[in-house]
Amino acid sequence: MADNPITDEKEYIAFIAAEFCCDKTIVKNETDKVFLEEDTKINVFNIFDNRYPKLKEQNLERYESYRNEESLIRKIEKYGYEVNKFWLLTLFIADYTESCYGKSWVMSKETIGETVIKMIELLNDPNSSITINTDKGKPLKINNHYIKQDIKDTLTHFFDRNPLLKGALYCTGETTDNVLYHKWKFFIDMLNYFLNNYNTVYAEQTKGRTDWAFIAQCLYVAGLTEQTNYLTGYNDWTDARGLHHHDKSKYIGKEIKDSIKNCRDTANRNNSNYFYTIDY
Repeated sequence: MADNPITDEKEYIAFIAAEFCCDKTIVKNETDKVFLEEDTKINVFNIFDNRYPKLKEQNLERYESYRNEESLIRKIEKYGYEVNKFWLLTLFIADYTESCYGKSWVMSKETIGETVIKMIELLNDPNSSITINTDKGKPLKINNHYIKQDIKDTLTHFFDRNPLLKGALYCTGETTDNVLYHKWKFFIDMLNYFLNNYNTVYAEQTKGRTDWAFIAQCLYVAGLTEQTNYLTGYNDWTDARGLHHHDKSKYIGKEIKDSIKNCRDTANRNNSNYFYTIDY
C-alpha cells in the first residue's frame, strides 16, 4: 500500500466527491459548478491525505484480503477499473460513511499553518525541547540543538511543498456510535453511483443489474462487515460430526437488500468535514 497517494490515484475519489461531498443546491450557473467541484476536490483531498496514514494502518489486513482475493481483482479489472485507484475509492467511501454516521471527528481549533508557525516560534527558544509520545513505550524527550534546528528548517519550508495544507484543519480524535445498516445503505448508494456512471462497462457487463456478490466483497474490504463469506462467496462451517463444509453462499445479495430495505434516513453529510459548502 502506497505511503501517500498522488493526485492521479485519487481520480475516482474526485468523481464521487463532486456528487456526494458538496451542496449542489447553491450552484446558479456552470461557472459556480466548476468552482464548487474544484473547491470540493481540494477539501476532500486535504482531509483524505491527512487521514490516510491512520486509514492505512487500520486497514492493512483488509488490504491484504483485497489484493489476494483473485475473484475480486478480476471483477474490478473486468469492469474497467484500476485496482489501486479502486482500493483508495473504497477506503474513502467507507471513511466518508463513518464520518456521516458512525465516527464524528474532533478537529483541531487551529489550522495546520497556525500550528507550524507556533512550532517554529517554540523551537526558536534555546531552552525548548521536543517530546514524542507513543503507545508502545516511554516518551522520548529531545533537547539536541542540531535535531531541533533540522526540524525547524523542515517546518520553515513545509508549505513550499504543501501549499494547500496551510489553511486546513486536522483530525485530533474520534467519537463513535453504531448504525450499521444505514452505513451499508449510504456506502452502497455511493458505490453504485460510481459503478454506473464513471464508465459504461459495469452496466454493459451486468446488463443493468446490480452485482451483489461484488457489492458484498466491497463491504468486506471496506471494513463494514466481518462476514468472510461476503469476500469469498463461500460459507465455511463444521457440522456435528466434525466434517468441514465449503458451500457457495447463494443468498448474500438478498441478505444485503433485506438489511438495508428499511433504511429510509439519508446520511447527515453536514456531520462530515469531507462535506463542502460555500455560498458563491
